[in-house]
Amino acid sequence: MCTIGTVFDASVVRSFKQCDLTDPTTFYPPEERQGKAGTYLALTRLGRPGLWAGGNTSGVTFTAADNYTRELTARQSNSPFRLVRTNTYQGSNSSVDSLFLAYEKAVADYDNAQDAANSLADFYLNGDAEHPGPFESADIAMFSDTSQAVYMEYSPVGNFKFNGLGDVVGQTGNPEVLTLSPKADYFANTNNCRLFNTSVTYPMNLSTFLRLERAERLLLIQPNHDGIHKLLRDQYFGETELSICRVAVKPGEFYTQASVIFSTQENGLMCEYVINGNPRTKPWQTMTITK
Repeated sequence: MCTIGTVFDASVVRSFKQCDLTDPTTFYPPEERQGKAGTYLALTRLGRPGLWAGGNTSGVTFTAADNYTRELTARQSNSPFRLVRTNTYQGSNSSVDSLFLAYEKAVADYDNAQDAANSLADFYLNGDAEHPGPFESADIAMFSDTSQAVYMEYSPVGNFKFNGLGDVVGQTGNPEVLTLSPKADYFANTNNCRLFNTSVTYPMNLSTFLRLERAERLLLIQPNHDGIHKLLRDQYFGETELSICRVAVKPGEFYTQASVIFSTQENGLMCEYVINGNPRTKPWQTMTITK
């Protein structure tokens, strides 16, 4: 599970991600790389190629989150369906590897958020050489640049069909990508859908809705750099996995292991990050890339 978002802070666009996993994972400092769009930063972790977050000197930044569906909640204990946890899945899986490589391609090769989002959408719907065809799991992603943000959701089954009791009984369409471009000062999301009806419900997963409500409340009060820092440190629901800055009370629960804030600059991008810990237990570090 993750908390992601974008804030339009006067002339600066800031994007952020809180990365939460269930098992200890080694996260690496941002690595400066070269792509078709110029220099970019790749945030990576042990056991997975590609990146989990990134940004380039054109101001394009990327974050993503798991997309928790009702079907996942019913079947998440069965290993074939754990793939639905695309960003927090920690086992060996070549499909998830391809997804993380598609994330990196979008950051490396495009100088605006819309083209980067289109690149990832093409992967969702068509796959790559190793895994042709639609990607098999739902996903949530967000791109931003100096003038816009593009929030996107992918569903491999379109929308769900429900019976009178609210049970999933089928699907309405083919794999589909839906997007929106937020126009307010900020936009945040956790792990529930905004655009498809496939999302978990409140009783199925309290954390995603509690974290989202809390994030939106904090950004409404303070939609700026300081507000993002407060958000990523927030433990309104205590030292539990219900808070934005998450703590595992028992084995198998999610806890925060890395955080990142990207801020556009006139000639590049600033990256603030915490790895192998959370913003309450470890200091922020900073790296800047320029054109």
